[in-house]
Amino acid sequence: MKRYVLSMILFLAISGISVKADAGLIIKYDLSLIGLGETGIFDRQVLTTVDATSFYPLGISPGATFVDTGDLQIGSFTLGGVAVGDTEGLNSDWELTGRWDDLTGTLVSISAGYLDPDGNLDYTYTFTYTSGTAVLKADLSVDADFGSGIGSDDDDASTFTNGITLASLSLISGNAALIDYSQYSDGGYTFTKWDIVDVPSGVWLDDSGNDLEEILEKYGWVEVNTKVSTNVIVDLVNNKIHSRNDGDVIYAVPEPTTMLLLGGGLLGLAGLGIRRKKKSA
Repeated sequence: MKRYVLSMILFLAISGISVKADAGLIIKYDLSLIGLGETGIFDRQVLTTVDATSFYPLGISPGATFVDTGDLQIGSFTLGGVAVGDTEGLNSDWELTGRWDDLTGTLVSISAGYLDPDGNLDYTYTFTYTSGTAVLKADLSVDADFGSGIGSDDDDASTFTNGITLASLSLISGNAALIDYSQYSDGGYTFTKWDIVDVPSGVWLDDSGNDLEEILEKYGWVEVNTKVSTNVIVDLVNNKIHSRNDGDVIYAVPEPTTMLLLGGGLLGLAGLGIRRKKKSA
């Protein structure tokens, strides 16, 4: 009977992790390192623009691997889905930007869809991300220049790595689908999940002002969801796929219930191992 109970604890622990695995954080930044005070509290960052360029050295075809470079600009914050103002004026005195240069992946498929009004087929490109690193930066001066082109190779990478580093990230997983509707419109999405590898001390705060450095580095991750939402944002040329998206960023940690279930499961395994050792002695 005890063995059954311990097995059930472990099962619940695994189930808890897979079914109910994360909780958003209410956070704020202390940006005194760049001459600013604290932001207002928020639980989500709204992306103004995400530019990305995937390079396919052997051609754009199913099964081909690629390296993606890109950058993002965060334009506002929300709390509970409602827009909130930050105390320093995100769009006037300072900015948040991100940059990645080594996001790798594989083009899974290219599928034809509907005809556009000119009789051209639209195509959906689906792919997965496998590895990569990225940084999030805060800068006092607004100097990021997205330009008028599409894709990160139209932008000055140096403008996305100014200021202080708010987070260093490592890719956990990701996937995307980009739809090329010829000259009329485009669509699609990207989803990436990142491990929070490193954050500065005293910058990430909860809504009570407590430092979140330790919990973010041990348990935190970032989910970045983007959608293709404007015209002429997917462009294929010279073995490259350019895209321009917007979306949001959510910071998460395991829920307390999940961590308790996991702890209970591990304790159950330990207890089972000890009992077996006693029986065999």
